[in-house]
Amino acid sequence: MHRVYSTQSQEAFLEGHIAAFEGLGGVPGLQIKDDNLTAAVKRVLIGEGRGRVESDRWVLFCSHYGFDPLYCLRALVLHPRVDRSSMITARMARYSVPARLIGRQVRVSLRASELVVFDGRAPVTRHEWVIARGGESIQLDHYLEVLRHKPGALKGSTALAAARDAGEFTAAHEAFWVESRKVNGDSAGTREPIGVLSCTAP
Repeated sequence: MHRVYSTQSQEAFLEGHIAAFEGLGGVPGLQIKDDNLTAAVKRVLIGEGRGRVESDRWVLFCSHYGFDPLYCLRALVLHPRVDRSSMITARMARYSVPARLIGRQVRVSLRASELVVFDGRAPVTRHEWVIARGGESIQLDHYLEVLRHKPGALKGSTALAAARDAGEFTAAHEAFWVESRKVNGDSAGTREPIGVLSCTAP
């Protein structure tokens, strides 16, 4: 069953459960699996698996309807090392990170639809999940600093191919690159669009 509310208030949370019970024709036996919304959970107890400090009203609600809540586990945090290609591996897929992090260990927070990479406490990039085993998610922005010093590597780079496929390196970028090389030569003419991309990178 699906029910959409415009708020994550406790009232909406409880009403959603009641609507589900009515639609299902009763209360499911044993346990109901819930997320860690503040409507139900005051605090997640670190290092205690599914241990939670629950809100008083939620405890009364569960007691009234006669079920035990089973809470989702918090995201698994990974600490991979960035390889020489400026990539990390998470869940059988590879993701690019800024090239300045090559050789360093980063922290990766796994979320429902994306992963977020941190350098210390600062987020440095995020990727949507790659579903295919052995797949890759590559962002051209992560390689611009390296390519500025080695502009000849841009033309055949995997990062450029990925940006083209994603529609991020557009026909306008291509045309600018062609004209810049005509005027400035291959090396300087490639550095110019790389510089422009560096200025617009998030």
